[in-house]
Amino acid sequence: MIKLECKRCGHKLDYACPALEWETVNSTERQQGDEVFLSAQHAFKCANCGNEMLVDFSCSEYMPGEWNQGETVVVSGAKTIEDDCEFKPPHQNR
Repeated sequence: MIKLECKRCGHKLDYACPALEWETVNSTERQQGDEVFLSAQHAFKCANCGNEMLVDFSCSEYMPGEWNQGETVVVSGAKTIEDDCEFKPPHQNR
């Protein structure tokens, strides 16, 4: 769960981390195989004022199928108050 605050009206909301459609954005060859960098975005509106919000998720897998790291970034329309979102590795969403 991510707690957000709308930048337009200040409305606070709990955002449940959705199942995401991951897209490969880059990969690099490493000693034990490829590290694959993935990204997903989720757009939604503030229930109070209709302000558009966009949350950008990114992660990497190294070795293929092995979860490496995750990050949540609110890129527009909201401010993050608390981030307890737990990513599911992309291969577990399939």
